[in-house]
Amino acid sequence: MKKISLSIFKVGALYIVMVILILLVQRHLYAKEDLFTQINISIFIPLIICLALLFFFRRMTQTESSFRRNAHFLITLNLAMFIVLQFTLVNVDRSRSFYVLSWANEDKIYKSENGFVLAGVVSLEALNSQAINARIEEQIQKKFLSNQDYLIRPTRAGSVLIWTANSLSIIFKLENWKRNKV
Repeated sequence: MKKISLSIFKVGALYIVMVILILLVQRHLYAKEDLFTQINISIFIPLIICLALLFFFRRMTQTESSFRRNAHFLITLNLAMFIVLQFTLVNVDRSRSFYVLSWANEDKIYKSENGFVLAGVVSLEALNSQAINARIEEQIQKKFLSNQDYLIRPTRAGSVLIWTANSLSIIFKLENWKRNKV
């Protein structure tokens, strides 16, 4: 019987593609549902499927050590995907820092003698002025925003973050981002 080679790259690629496809399907069918739960489901189902495939093909793989290596790699990749998806998608969808960047991109933030003024922002997030002012200061310190003649504008790095957030919101249908960005 010929041995089948299941390399780490094949297993990892299969897992990543499955995670993204399952998450995309969930977000398009149930965009209003909890993003955190959908991410958990999206990383758990492919993990179970890939581990089952590895176990099923265990006898046909080259060695027992390659089976263990692939299983360990898959579990490590699972944890990494969980962390990356949580820190990117959930952060874009729910973070005031990203909202502030989008408002600055639309010329909605001005600096006055009394602090920052939000002009034309209809988001409920804007009502918490203390938190918003802290986020604006934070983004200026991180060099994502700059103060240009009392108008707060995104820097090049800030523009890249805004473009990334917009792209992720379109791909994964991030409702909070769409509702609060302007």
